[in-house]
Amino acid sequence: MERDASLDEFLASKESDADNGAEQADSSGSIDSDSTDERDATDAASDPSEPIEPARSTGRWDPEGAVCEACGSSVARRWREEESFVCVECKSW
Repeated sequence: MERDASLDEFLASKESDADNGAEQADSSGSIDSDSTDERDATDAASDPSEPIEPARSTGRWDPEGAVCEACGSSVARRWREEESFVCVECKSW
C-alpha cells in the first residue's frame, strides 16, 4: 500500500504552476492568448443565473451502527443510494 501524500507535496506543485504561468508572459507583460481563451471559455460555461446545487455527502459512518434503509441491518458504514443511505451489500455500484 502506498503512503498518503503530504500537503507539502501539493503546495510545491502549486508553486511550480505559478512559476510556469510567469514564464508564459512575454516581454511586454501580456499573457499567452491561449491560456486567456481557456479562461474565457470556462467563464462562459458557468451561468451565474442558475443556482448552484449544494454538495451532498456520499457516505455516513456511525461507530455504534445505524440501520440500512434498504434491508434494515445495523451497519457502521452506509453509502448514499438516491436519497437514502444503505449498507455496502445494498449499494448498486
